Amino acid sequence: MGEADRKEQSAAAVARAEELAKDRAALQRKQAELAAQEAVLSEKASLSESLEEQQKALVVRQEALEAEQRTQDEHWQERASSFWQRAEDLSLQQAEIAEERVGLRESRTQLAYVQAHVLSMLEKGQPETAMHRLSDDADDDALEPDAVTSTSGQDVASASENMWTMDWAAANLGMGAQAPAGAPPTA
Repeated sequence: MGEADRKEQSAAAVARAEELAKDRAALQRKQAELAAQEAVLSEKASLSESLEEQQKALVVRQEALEAEQRTQDEHWQERASSFWQRAEDLSLQQAEIAEERVGLRESRTQLAYVQAHVLSMLEKGQPETAMHRLSDDADDDALEPDAVTSTSGQDVASASENMWTMDWAAANLGMGAQAPAGAPPTA
């Protein structure tokens, strides 16, 4: 074994050493790449965890908003129901008022006919012309004291009495007419 073998062995050892150095360098690069990938994966895992936490928080917030929306919807439905019930009640009241108004008009018409008939009867029974007022705002001083007299001869249309409370059945209207046969005598 000579020097040539030694040189060969030495060259082979140097080649192996160079090869090992290259392998080490490649291995270190790979380790650095793996470390970088692990750092990226760790960062991604951290981001993923952060996103999951944010997603959970968003789900909780969405549930809270949905619950609040349901509460508001129920509130507005109750208000709308109350509004429609009130509108229906007002509609019924309006219909009742309209019916009462029609009844009042009919009553006023009937009252006007009765008043006209009474005045006609008064005018037929009295030879002189007398002034008669049908409204409530008639001036009490303007009424003639002998325009309407009762059976006892007292003034019925005095300032203290109201024509609405007068007993028209008992009034002597000066018509000179006799009571129908079989009618009770008047005082």
